[in-house]
Amino acid sequence: MDILPLATERLLLRSVTRDDAPVSTSYRNQPEVARYQSLARHSAADAAAFLEQQRKLAFNIDDTWLQIATKHKEDTALAGDVAVA
Repeated sequence: MDILPLATERLLLRSVTRDDAPVSTSYRNQPEVARYQSLARHSAADAAAFLEQQRKLAFNIDDTWLQIATKHKEDTALAGDVAVA
């Protein structure tokens, strides 16, 4: 069962895509974000490979986790992402 995209009044939760790589790389390399990540640096190639791997996963599968993209409804920019186990 695919539950994405999922919309609230202000947010849209959707599957990550390779197009998210530039924005994802940008915010993951900010010190205030990077300190909560397991990677020291997150390159554009790292982001593209990670997002491609995540694209193949399904929601709610045992022993996996899924990265979900978040964006504000009023614009098209990626706001962030969240891992769901």
